[in-house]
Amino acid sequence: MSKKIVIIGGGIAGISSAVFSSELGFDVELYEASPKLGGRAYSFFNSEQNSFFDNGQHILAGWYENTLEFFRIIGSLQKLNFQPSLDINFYNTEQKKFHLNIPASKPPLNIIKGIFSFDSLTLKDKLSFLRFIPFISKANPSKAKHIKDIPVSDLFIKYRQTENLIKYFWEPFLLAVFNATPENISSALLWNILKTGFRNKSSSSLLIPDVNLNELYIDDAISYFKRSGIQFKTGIKVRKIEFNKHKDSIVATNVTQNVKCIILDNGEEIFADEFICAVPFFRLKELFADDIYEKYFKVTESLRTSAITSVHLFFEDDIPEQMLSSENFGMNGLIGTKVQWLFKRSKRHLSLVISGSDFLENITETDSNIILSLCIKELSLCFKGFDKLKLKSFKVVKEKRATFLPEVNSEKYRISSTGIFENLYLAGDWTN
Repeated sequence: MSKKIVIIGGGIAGISSAVFSSELGFDVELYEASPKLGGRAYSFFNSEQNSFFDNGQHILAGWYENTLEFFRIIGSLQKLNFQPSLDINFYNTEQKKFHLNIPASKPPLNIIKGIFSFDSLTLKDKLSFLRFIPFISKANPSKAKHIKDIPVSDLFIKYRQTENLIKYFWEPFLLAVFNATPENISSALLWNILKTGFRNKSSSSLLIPDVNLNELYIDDAISYFKRSGIQFKTGIKVRKIEFNKHKDSIVATNVTQNVKCIILDNGEEIFADEFICAVPFFRLKELFADDIYEKYFKVTESLRTSAITSVHLFFEDDIPEQMLSSENFGMNGLIGTKVQWLFKRSKRHLSLVISGSDFLENITETDSNIILSLCIKELSLCFKGFDKLKLKSFKVVKEKRATFLPEVNSEKYRISSTGIFENLYLAGDWTN
């Protein structure tokens, strides 16, 4: 008889936990408090356009090995556009276009070749990048005593990275990967990403969905659930995680805690052999008794989050190809603006991304019409004739808790997904 796993949370962490658990032969039940699966990866229906559009543009990278395996299992892999190598066009506020290509060759030569062919950089900038190569080659900074974990901004000073290199290469890279600026990123985490992202020829290339997020993540996952017998229930909130009582103190250090059941909002008790908690760290306090939370989870209160603001622009007429081409699957970087990324989703639809938007004059608290005006102004600086395009409609989406903030010391507050409890596991991007 198969063991039963109950999963709390139906975001990407919960959905992928369900899929991989099912593949291992478990009977799976999943509970999601909201009316839909997907968490922060979901799509809206736009009645004016009679089509779905995403809450924000999601991109993946070649190093997302487990995510790609997840897509393969549920049948979504063919819905991704794979770049042969990392290839992005950048535009600045002087309407100049620059091209970055990291060739599919052996690391670290691939990134060196890419930097030396990047036409936005001077020879001084390129030589300053070479000074950074020893950092990538070092032993793990989080384990090596001789390497102190400092903010990436201090790391750039230490390795004498030029202002122009930071502006045109490092900041776009960091915002895309970490949703944060250099002063808010741990150098140890940067080292880990660089080691992972440039460890082979294809790992640094980008993967951009050819469909909306519902089609990529949710629809095929639900089809897999039904084929595999995974039970999932939306609109049902888990009120508490109940532990078995021990004769010793429930928080005694020598006692291995064992989950008895979960209790739903209606009071129903759900029993299982194993449990996975796949909720954001800021929801943990709601699920655990005070003594359990204080001992094991209170440390997560020191984690901070970072926001992403997305702006969707829909136009009356086609956007001229000579103004903004559809190459590289419509992905473009902007330099010197608050809008960092622009995706041409169709001939009349642009998706704009402002990462770390709570650190940029608190854009997440700004009125949507003011954000729209900012976007139109910045795009008009970057693309000749953009201000002449006739806007049909727009949508501003603010994800105030889009990601955890990967700052120095954040590793201390991220909890291991296993090993704390006998039959309870944690899942999510915030876990260690």
